[in-house]
Amino acid sequence: MQAHYSVLVIDSGIGGMSIVKAIRELDRDISVTYISDDDFFPYGGMSEHKLINRLHSLVDQALQNFTPDAVIIACNTASTIALTHLRKSFSIPFVGVVPPIKTASEVSQSRVIGLLATEGTVRRNYIDNLINDFAPDCRVIRVGSRHLAAEAENKVRGRGVDRNNIRAALEPFATQDCSKLDVIVLGCTHYPHLHDELKEEFTSDVLWLDPALPVAQQLLHVLDTKTDRAANTSTQPKANIVYFTKKQPRQEDISPFLNDLGFSTVAHLSA
Repeated sequence: MQAHYSVLVIDSGIGGMSIVKAIRELDRDISVTYISDDDFFPYGGMSEHKLINRLHSLVDQALQNFTPDAVIIACNTASTIALTHLRKSFSIPFVGVVPPIKTASEVSQSRVIGLLATEGTVRRNYIDNLINDFAPDCRVIRVGSRHLAAEAENKVRGRGVDRNNIRAALEPFATQDCSKLDVIVLGCTHYPHLHDELKEEFTSDVLWLDPALPVAQQLLHVLDTKTDRAANTSTQPKANIVYFTKKQPRQEDISPFLNDLGFSTVAHLSA
């Protein structure tokens, strides 16, 4: 009997949907419960203590109501700040997100790499550690943006994208002698939703690295190594559902986007 796994994905908005898309491409039988914690969007603006407490509360509440096989913290900031605490507090496997700087180092020919992320992410010490560990011989140009995540939220709701904000986010690359730049790492799960716009507005031909696929691959590895695999077998997959923590009068604008990703139900989570 085939195992039908389920996974809980948490982000402060729809950024983690880029990971859901990658999961669907690898295994459409995995059901997803997604929590869009939009009442606390964006996570990058929260203190570490508050973010840890918030994620602990969300996971605790979710595990009382759902039985996922793994949890994905689909946010770079939240992963680096809260994963250690969450893994100590709960027995379920957790998968986090980090910018794919290691992959960028492996594929870059010029040894000049760009990192496009939130303002908080580009300043964090863990970025220094990733560079020192995996790209010590590379020049890594860090660019932080405060608007791109919101633009991604607007895009998936059919509200359009402000190209001025896209161009402004990319402008720092042009002012830092980036003629040899050949790879740009997307350091936020929201940014893959803007891949087309970023590519169109960037004047040079570079490789854009999406963090979603490695996370989806790691999830499959975690699920394949679960010792209780037999206990989770089922002939029917579970429903796919999205919970928003912010009360909104309507969700029709985002329904086409969610339907394309296989979500059958949208609900409000009081958290």
